[in-house]
Amino acid sequence: MKVLLLSCNTGEGHHSAALAVEAELQSRNIPCQLVDPMSFASDATRDRVCNAYNSLIRNMPKAFGLIYKAGEHADGLWPHSPVYLANSLYADKLLAYIQENQFDTVISTHLFGMEAMTAIAKKFGVHIPTYAVLTDYTCIPFFTDVKMDGYFIPHKDLIPELTQKGLDAAILYPTGIPVSPNFAQRLEMTAARERLSLPAEKKIYLVMTGGAGCGHISDLCQELREWEREDFLACVLVGKNDKMRDELDAQFGDDPRICPVGFTREVNVYMNAADVLITKPGGLSSTEAAAACVPMIHLITIPGCEEYNAAFYAAHGMSRPTEDPRQAARLAVELAHDAEACRNMRLCQQREINPCSARDLVDKVLLLENA
Repeated sequence: MKVLLLSCNTGEGHHSAALAVEAELQSRNIPCQLVDPMSFASDATRDRVCNAYNSLIRNMPKAFGLIYKAGEHADGLWPHSPVYLANSLYADKLLAYIQENQFDTVISTHLFGMEAMTAIAKKFGVHIPTYAVLTDYTCIPFFTDVKMDGYFIPHKDLIPELTQKGLDAAILYPTGIPVSPNFAQRLEMTAARERLSLPAEKKIYLVMTGGAGCGHISDLCQELREWEREDFLACVLVGKNDKMRDELDAQFGDDPRICPVGFTREVNVYMNAADVLITKPGGLSSTEAAAACVPMIHLITIPGCEEYNAAFYAAHGMSRPTEDPRQAARLAVELAHDAEACRNMRLCQQREINPCSARDLVDKVLLLENA
């Protein structure tokens, strides 16, 4: 088997899930390659789509929410959605690439790749075994556009929603969202703090802004200072968002309790070191946190699928959601000082989330391809 992985640079979650599957395939010496399907469109089109998406999320989240809701209402109204039509334009180039490189299996973690592969089957009558990976805890708009050989979904409790939308339950595989195995290899809190040179005795709040640097982080940090009466440390993962780092330095530069952290490959260690995580409810980042078993507050900053993610996690006891930074700070402080609530949340995370999802996904693909 030779596998082509398709992901896209619109949100870190899709790409991280693809990387987790890629690492699992490589560990088994299965040839694979990760490609952005938009690379087969023109450079101008690719840059325009990705930049517009990231800018919309970062600067106009409410507008993104309106677009998402419109997509939900429009889903199924046309034989082919605008998303399908856009991605069908480069289907011929993608097919040529697959044939030239002799890929015999495709796994896509992004809707664009799924749409393009569907177009290949419809327009050219070429069947290449293709599998979709859903990276949110809901049926996203236009997901029912695509025709795949199998769908890897985050949780068995999503099967009723997906079958109601018209998907075949027989090819829905609830293996979980693929995450790096690093998140399942938990360190004790003391060891994690020592590795990161963090204080052993303080309450530590980890604040994650997401790949685009979303959220009312300054407000949140200010509220943490008001609600937490003990000495504490807030590690804010700003990633590559220099603007956010500058804003935090300007507002909290003289307060050692607020610590901006640039891009790091040790997110899992920070999770292990934290008493509580405050994060936007991305499907992938939430799954990583639950795999790491860190008590979690979901701060909903982007309307749309992340609202459904937060609702799913709350319903299963894995997080506490809010849309208000002040409320998020209060909930985080309450949770950090409630050992029983933290223990129960960790138990729910262990029960509901599969930290070995990438392994199980590849096992299932191999089984299906060798049947």
